[in-house]
Amino acid sequence: MSGSDSITCPLCGGKLVYWKEYIVTKTQSISKNGLLSNTVKKSQPYEFTDLEGFQCKKCAWVFNTVNDLESCRKYPHLIKWTDEHKNELKSL
Repeated sequence: MSGSDSITCPLCGGKLVYWKEYIVTKTQSISKNGLLSNTVKKSQPYEFTDLEGFQCKKCAWVFNTVNDLESCRKYPHLIKWTDEHKNELKSL
């Protein structure tokens, strides 16, 4: 990969991390007296397949692969990277 196509931060050259957002619901019963139960039930994580991206650990640059269309055009190698690693990323 050339320097502009490397999987590093395009601003500072720092190390990137890949992130993906999930929804998890936590519920607690409420008694008739208005007190919360000590028991917390948590749902299985629901994956937002579209909410993912990259963030620099050094300068905090963020690339959201869904909402940042300009960056998608500017950094197609990052989109290509996610496509090439789809199977690995499913387990996150």
